Amino acid sequence: MKEALKKVSIDYQAPVIYPSDISGNNILIECNNCALDSLLSLLLLNSNYDWEKINNQYVVFERGKKTYSIYGKIYDYKSKETIPFANVYIPSLNEGSISDEQGIFSLTNINFRSCTLFVSYIGYKTEKKIINLKNTRNNTLEIYLKQKILNSKNIYIRGESREFLNIANEPGKISFSPKHISTLPIIGEVDIFRSLQLLPGISQGLAGKSELYIRGGRPDQNLILIDGMPLYQGTHMFGFISSIQSKAIKDIQVYKGVYPARYGGKTSGLIQISNHAGNTLKPNAKVFTNLSTNSAQIQLPIFSKGSIALSTRNSNNIVETKLYESIKDYIVGDDNFNLISLSANENQRTKYSPKFYFTDFNATGSYVINSKNRISFTIKHGEDIIKENREFYGFENILAFKATKIVEKTSLSNEGGILKWTYYLNPEWVIRFSISNTNYFSNHDSKLFNIISDNDAFSQKNNEKNKFSNQVFKMYQNIKSFQNHDIQIGFSKSILYTEFLTERFLTNTFEKTHFNKNGVLQSFFLEDKWSFTKFIKFQLGIRNTYYTLTKLNYLEPRISAILKINSNFSIEGATGKNNQFVHQFNSPLSTRGTQNMWLISNDPVPIIASTNSQISAHWKSIKHELSISLYDRKGSGYFDFESYLSPIPIFSKQNDYIDDVILATDGQEKANGAEFFIRRKNQAINGWISYQINNTKYSFSNIDGGQYYNANHSIEHEFKSVFITSILDWNLTTNWSYSSGRFYTDENDVYIASDFQVLFNPGTRNNKKLPPTHHLDFSVSKKFKINRFEVNAGLSIYNVFNKKNISHKRYNPYSSGKIISDIVMLGMTPTFFIEINI
Repeated sequence: MKEALKKVSIDYQAPVIYPSDISGNNILIECNNCALDSLLSLLLLNSNYDWEKINNQYVVFERGKKTYSIYGKIYDYKSKETIPFANVYIPSLNEGSISDEQGIFSLTNINFRSCTLFVSYIGYKTEKKIINLKNTRNNTLEIYLKQKILNSKNIYIRGESREFLNIANEPGKISFSPKHISTLPIIGEVDIFRSLQLLPGISQGLAGKSELYIRGGRPDQNLILIDGMPLYQGTHMFGFISSIQSKAIKDIQVYKGVYPARYGGKTSGLIQISNHAGNTLKPNAKVFTNLSTNSAQIQLPIFSKGSIALSTRNSNNIVETKLYESIKDYIVGDDNFNLISLSANENQRTKYSPKFYFTDFNATGSYVINSKNRISFTIKHGEDIIKENREFYGFENILAFKATKIVEKTSLSNEGGILKWTYYLNPEWVIRFSISNTNYFSNHDSKLFNIISDNDAFSQKNNEKNKFSNQVFKMYQNIKSFQNHDIQIGFSKSILYTEFLTERFLTNTFEKTHFNKNGVLQSFFLEDKWSFTKFIKFQLGIRNTYYTLTKLNYLEPRISAILKINSNFSIEGATGKNNQFVHQFNSPLSTRGTQNMWLISNDPVPIIASTNSQISAHWKSIKHELSISLYDRKGSGYFDFESYLSPIPIFSKQNDYIDDVILATDGQEKANGAEFFIRRKNQAINGWISYQINNTKYSFSNIDGGQYYNANHSIEHEFKSVFITSILDWNLTTNWSYSSGRFYTDENDVYIASDFQVLFNPGTRNNKKLPPTHHLDFSVSKKFKINRFEVNAGLSIYNVFNKKNISHKRYNPYSSGKIISDIVMLGMTPTFFIEINI
């Protein structure tokens, strides 16, 4: 080596400085007309030495004494749109990272000049890139990923390889790609949340709704973030369709238990959603329609340095569709007026004329100011409009008049926006700022008329105007300057506000009740991803929140660990504490305006706290993947709102409520279970099978002396299978779901109080279980071109064999006969859709 460097210095007439004790094997290389830079790189390629040019001198040094950083951005090869949360890995060094929301990644403290970089993401070919690092400290890359293509010897099986999920390198985390979501079986609409219900550990919603029950937790316990902005209206149409427009989504990260310390505010799962920000090179537009909804999206570049994506969706009048006829029984069935209608005898009759529709709008944009500064924004608006006209004849014992007309209008809306600024100081240090504001409004008007009266004026009128808002400022830094450590440190301030206003007009009287409150959360977090060895990695986190209404600090330690036995097998574990400072009001006595409204924790409504733990084993190969997980959650601070018409009396302590009686509704939760997951991938026929065991129970001191009882939503056993293939360019997907029945209380143990409240005999709540349910779903779709248009059309059939599954029991306090009735889920339901890309 020494002789070779001497010769180079003489031949090129350049000063080459090297250690006097430099050693190495005999070298034989051939390089014709090489520049000195290239020759030195080739000469030292397989040695323990590297070089750097300082002024006019070339300095050779021992490799271990100098480190490099790799900085880059990952794109979709076809659309040129960035890819977030892609895996970036150097196997020879056992070093890895993931790209951020902008598709940007960095690897630091690399002490080898030559290495091979592997980049992968769901549904894309793994890109292998040989890196010869330059003599500068930072090396910038642009990496383009191409869509996977099915590789099969069978000529009939061909087309794009459709992949939806990946078990991430964090305990309890699943990465989900919605790229091919339209090829999954659907009900009326391509639905993000309904697709997530196919994942292990996530149960289907009550009566087939799209709500997410993660490891026994309720939907209101899930933290849903869209580009970092919290979402408080997760569904439309009484929970049947998710409020997330699938065409606007680029990536979803799901945490099923313990999640990083930089997130907080909920006690169950985390759904982290990234929106499409658009194509920076050329405009693109899409339109989508089926029998229920219509949607459109347009993507526009901004001076080649940014882009914007606009998406909109509106429903047809759902009442006029056959789908509504299939689902109306459990969409509107639990409303008090509907229960009165269902109790009608031969001397009574009713008339019901509803109109339901919803709208969504999303706008997402990003702009590169320069190489170090990027800004982005997201705006979201969603609204449900519900109009209902009812007539009752012969119900004077309940509604006071022999003939009563009730006219109702309800508006439920979520609107919000977030502005983010990212400053890339260098590959080892990133600073992020964001400010967001989210509002959830619930307005409800109800008028009651005496039909046979000569007076056209209403006899009773109710107006409800409720509001919940959350303003968040957040700043955090990502620091990778320290060897084997990836540190995140930050601060957030969240201003919560809740308001309830109810006005009641009777014939000669007027009553107004009002309550509003705001509280501030000030949170600090510190998190460290620590590579202890090549085979052991820790994620240590601490989060502390100060709540102004209680004047207390709430500490949330979190820790996770991964032990890699070998390149294919790992054991993972995690535990952590979470606190939730908001509740969702749910009561069978409330109106549509108050139902599902958010309120902040304030005496006597407690703060929800939970401790989550999990352990899992994960094995993977090129073609198969297997995981087994055990989990446990213990929670406190649950409030039972079932006896209240509105939250106002609880906070204002009206109607002579006694503090001890109210506080007795502070409940406990315990949930535990196991998950088994098997996946087949990179083959002609792919898919997965999952099985879940879950046991979720609640305890309230004023119910059966505090004994635990089965939760209404608890499903003990659930089996799900999904199989995917393509035949002659036709995409085929089928899934079969089997689950044990939900719990209910035997009719002999139910009685009705004088105020029409449903009550249970002591020790009998949810003492029975419904029969198991199962359904087979099928979907077929095909992409083709018509002139310059790309068309994707398909047919989906839910419940192919028309199985009559009982979802749950309904209790009707107004019935003079049977109090309990069966609610049957959807029978066979076909859906046709068409999407056109312009």
